Amino acid sequence: MRKKTSLTSFILSISFLFIYFLFNSYYPFGTRSVAWCDMEQQFIPLLMELKKSFGFLSNGGGGMSFWGVFFFFISSPLSLLVFITKTVNVVYLVNILTAIKFGLCSFTFSMYLNYENRDIKPAFNIILSLMYAYSGYNIMYYQNNMWLDIVYIFPVFMIAFRELIKNGRMIPYIVLLSMIVYLNYYISFMVVIFIMLSCFLLLKNESNKQEHERNSLKFFIASAVSALITAPVWLVSFIQIMNSGRNSFQDIGKTTFFGNWLDKYCLLSAVSMVIFSLVIMFKEKKFFKYGICRYYKQIMIILLTSAFIDPVNKVWHTGSYQGFSLRYGFIIIFIALVSVGAYLSEIKNTKESDKKILFICISFVIVYAGTSIIIDTQRLNSYVSGLHINGENAVILMALSFIALNVIIFAVYSFKQKGISSRVLSFAMGTIFIFETVFSLNVYMKNAPDVTSRYKFTVELEDKINDDGFYRVKSQKRYFYPNMIEGMGYDTVAHYTSLTDKNFIYAMKKMGYSSYWLDVSSNGGTLITDAFLMNKYIISTIGDFIGKGVYSSVNPLKIYLNDDILDGAWISDISPEEFENNNSERMEFSEFLCSKILKSDDIIHKVENFETENLIYDNSSDFYRLAPSSNDDGYINYSVDIIGDKVLYFDVFGNYSTNLVEKYY
Repeated sequence: MRKKTSLTSFILSISFLFIYFLFNSYYPFGTRSVAWCDMEQQFIPLLMELKKSFGFLSNGGGGMSFWGVFFFFISSPLSLLVFITKTVNVVYLVNILTAIKFGLCSFTFSMYLNYENRDIKPAFNIILSLMYAYSGYNIMYYQNNMWLDIVYIFPVFMIAFRELIKNGRMIPYIVLLSMIVYLNYYISFMVVIFIMLSCFLLLKNESNKQEHERNSLKFFIASAVSALITAPVWLVSFIQIMNSGRNSFQDIGKTTFFGNWLDKYCLLSAVSMVIFSLVIMFKEKKFFKYGICRYYKQIMIILLTSAFIDPVNKVWHTGSYQGFSLRYGFIIIFIALVSVGAYLSEIKNTKESDKKILFICISFVIVYAGTSIIIDTQRLNSYVSGLHINGENAVILMALSFIALNVIIFAVYSFKQKGISSRVLSFAMGTIFIFETVFSLNVYMKNAPDVTSRYKFTVELEDKINDDGFYRVKSQKRYFYPNMIEGMGYDTVAHYTSLTDKNFIYAMKKMGYSSYWLDVSSNGGTLITDAFLMNKYIISTIGDFIGKGVYSSVNPLKIYLNDDILDGAWISDISPEEFENNNSERMEFSEFLCSKILKSDDIIHKVENFETENLIYDNSSDFYRLAPSSNDDGYINYSVDIIGDKVLYFDVFGNYSTNLVEKYY
C-alpha cells in the first residue's frame, strides 16, 4: 500500500497540471507554453544548444567553459528529451518537463513520509505530497527548471542522510549528495550549508550516544568521498564563477535587514499547511520535544531566522541575488510538511464526525474556496512584471493565506478533538489544496506573458545560412534574448548566463555592444568591430539594416549579408594583454584597434562641433552632465561635414561594471 501511495501521488501530481493545461490552452492541449523569464532567456536556448552540438563546444558560450554552464542548467537526465524534440517544439517541451518534475516531487516526498511513519494514512500522505510538489517555491520558481531537479531529489537525500546518522550507512548518502551536485551545483551549495547546520542536530536527536563518535566519523568520511567524486563539477565551476561577472559575497552588506520579506512570506504561505506547521511546533511543545520532531523544530527555527534576516540569507545565495530571494525555500517547505505529516500520524481518531462541527468545517472550506474564486487574479501581476510582490498584491495574497490557515487550524484540531473523521479532514485538506494551487498557478503562471510566438518566428531562422567558412551572426537590434542565436546553432558574441566571463563582458562593452548585468547582446558595435569579430550575417527587420538579403521569411526577422568584414586573417604584432589592459573609452579603443592592426590613424574621427539648445552642458571631471535650462524641449545640435561615405555613431556609455542597475546605459 505504501508503494501505491507514492505512485498515486506521482500520477495525481502530473494529472493535476495537465488538467490545468487543458482548461487554460497550454500545450499539449493548446498552443501556449509555460516558458517565461529565465526559462525563455537561458534554459530553453541552452537546451537548443545541447541538441545542436551536445553543448556549446562550437559556439564559445561567451568565452566560457562548457562544463560550468552544463552543470548549472541542463545536466538533468530529463534534458535528454530535447534530442527527440523538434527545435520548433522545445518551447513546448518545457511544459512536459515541468509536469514530470512536479510529479517526481510528489513521488519522492511520499517515499519520505512512508519511510518516516508507516502508519500515516494514505490520504494524508498523498495530499501532503501534492502540497510539496505544488508549493509556492515550485510554482513561483519553476522557470528556473533545473532547480526542480533538486526539489525532487531532496526527500530521497534526506532518507540517506538520516540513515547515515542513525545507522552509519554511507553509500546512499554519498550517491545522493553526489547526484545533487551533478544535477545543479548552485543549489547544492545551499544543500551543503543545510547539511552543516543539520549534522550535529541529527546526531543529537536520532543517534544513540554510543554511536555518536562512530557515525560522526562516517559522516565526515562520506562527505569527503562525495567531495572527491564531484570535484570535476564544483572545482571547475568555482574557477569559472571566480572569473565571471558575479559580485558574490560583495553585496551582503548592501541590503536592508529584512529585505524582500513579502516575497519570502508569500512563497511559504502559498501552501497554508506550511504556516500551520509553525502553529503546531509552538503549540504542541510536548510532541516536538524529542527525537526527529525536535530536530524538525530546531532546524526550522534556524532556517526561518536565516531566511528573513537578509544579510544572512544572502550568504546562502553565495553573497548576492536580484530576484528569487529564497532559493533554498524548498528545504523550509519540506521540513514544514513532514512535521505536519508526523503530527497527523500520531493522532488516533476512528470516531465518526459530529454533525455540527462537520457543518462548520465544510462551511469554512466553502468560504475559502469561494473567496479564492472571486478574487481577480489578473490584477495580481506584480510578480510576473518585476519578480517581486508589491504591497497591494501582498495584502491580498496574505489575507487569502490567512483565511486558508484558519480553516486548516479548525479542521486539524477538530480532528484531534474527535469532532470530525480522518475522511472529513482529508476532504478539507484536499479542497484547500486544490483552490490554493489553482489560485497560485493563475497568479504566477497564467499571468506570465506568452512567449510562444516570439520563439517560433525566431527559430524559423535556424539552419538558413549556407556557409562553410568561419563567421559570426549578430542581431541589428534586441529582437530576442541573446542566447537564441547560439541556440539556433550560429557562432555569435551574444551570450547570457549567470557565469558570463567578466573579461568577455568588458571586451564587448569596449567595442560598443549592448550589455548589462551578465547579459551580452550582439546588437551595437560599429563597422570596425563587426569587421574584426567577423559578424558576416545580420538578423534584422526590414528597414533596420540595409544590405543583401540571405533569407527572408513571412515573419518580421530576415537574415542579411554584411559585406564590410575582413577578408581572411590579419596578423597583429602586439600581445592580447595590451588590448586587455586598455581601459579606454569606446571610441579611443576603436582608434587603438585601427592603429595597431589596420595601421591607420585616419579611419575614426570624433565630432566636436555641437551646440545645445535649452540645455546646460557640463564636462567637468570627465563626467558628462546635461540639465534643462527651461521648460521647452532641449536639443544637442551637431554639425558634421559629410564627404564620401561616413557612418555616424552617437554613444552613451557609463562605466565598466556588471551592476544590475546603473545610472544610465
